[in-house]
Amino acid sequence: VTFKQMLKEEIGEILRISPEKIEDTRSLYDMGLDSLMGVELGLAIESRFGVKLPVLALSESPTIAKLAEKLISILKASGTAEESASAASKNDLAAQVQQAASQHALDVDEGIIEEVTKTIQANESQKTGRMIH
Repeated sequence: VTFKQMLKEEIGEILRISPEKIEDTRSLYDMGLDSLMGVELGLAIESRFGVKLPVLALSESPTIAKLAEKLISILKASGTAEESASAASKNDLAAQVQQAASQHALDVDEGIIEEVTKTIQANESQKTGRMIH
């Protein structure tokens, strides 16, 4: 699966069209992408690729081809930042689990927090990460 194909899958789910019908050089706006869908696309890209898409990237890169180039350059520039982001995400999730436990007056040890965190991460990797289905 190519990088462009992964983007087509994400955009296809958002636009509710088959990824095969998405042309690499056609404007996403011409295909029906609006600003709310753009936000969803940004979140999907962040979830799938581990990088935050700059807000203006969709206005600068309205085609699959240009968007793929932009994301590849961001990924190359981040280098090992991808691994750091994954570790930070895991730490954030563990903190959220700890906070939820304390809100419910539960005294939970680190082993259980780690186990719950791993379970949540495993379940999240199976989801599409869509806000709207």
